[in-house]
Amino acid sequence: MSAKISDVARAAGVSTATVSHVINKTRFVSADTTQKVTEAIQALGYVPNASARTLKTGKTNMIGFIVPDISNLFFATIIQQVEAVLGLRDNNLIIVNTKETPAKEQAHLRNLTSGITDGIIIASAAQSYGEIREYIPEQFPCVFFDRELKDNNEHDSVLISSYQAMHDAVNALVGRGHRRIGYIAGLDGISTTRDRLEAFLHAMEQNGLPVEDELIRHGDSVTRQTIAAVDELLAKKCTAIITSNNLMSVQTSYRLSTLGVRIGQDLDLLVYRDYDFYNSFLADCDTIVQPVLEFGNIIGESILARIDNPGGPVKERVLNSVFQPKT
Repeated sequence: MSAKISDVARAAGVSTATVSHVINKTRFVSADTTQKVTEAIQALGYVPNASARTLKTGKTNMIGFIVPDISNLFFATIIQQVEAVLGLRDNNLIIVNTKETPAKEQAHLRNLTSGITDGIIIASAAQSYGEIREYIPEQFPCVFFDRELKDNNEHDSVLISSYQAMHDAVNALVGRGHRRIGYIAGLDGISTTRDRLEAFLHAMEQNGLPVEDELIRHGDSVTRQTIAAVDELLAKKCTAIITSNNLMSVQTSYRLSTLGVRIGQDLDLLVYRDYDFYNSFLADCDTIVQPVLEFGNIIGESILARIDNPGGPVKERVLNSVFQPKT
């Protein structure tokens, strides 16, 4: 027979109320008493009843995390950082993957806001908040990250701006004498794709360089579009290529290596780097580095703050990427 809370109280020599306060952190309990209760829980193998705790506190201590591509190390790294922040308050994540599909995102929102989570973190596949408004209850704690939605004035957002970093990168390439600069944009319609492309176009214009439509191609993270884009830009005699997200950066670098193109010698390549895993692989590239660890920490802190104060003023936090020229 499984242990009960009364068994833990008896073993620790305290009341069941004290055991409950230790488990749920609902009232101060001395370190000595907390240790006794913790030792009793471990010795008896007691597992708290989550359903009963939810009924009592109104909290599930579960937070939904909706990502468009769980295989992308950018999102995986953020998940790891968010989990570390939430763990300090004994919260756990329910992670779901939309595969950039609006219908899947809507279904996940419907499920996760039905009472099984206290809040949601989401990188949305939608282009405007109006597309998903009906799936999020009023004042339900929610933090949007990475992608900015049009007309979202109801929920917090945590974003990374690459505008200045992209501008600096183009200036550096032009300063080295590049005039035919190819650009591989990400998924059409999402804010990160739009903002990075606008920065590229603005920087080219300020440098007095016309942008030919044939030098702008779109790739993605899951098909061979990026490979085709690289081949097309090489055929157009580009001397430099800019990639606008991490996975396309890796795909581009790999394609160039298979073609025998020497990065940094035959062609300059600008890549996005969100983590250290590919540092050696992209060593000869110019890079735009996103502050992904800080990003994850702020996202975790933001959802906890919103759960504590669901009716507070809407907040937006914006971090900045940094351009790092090749050494």
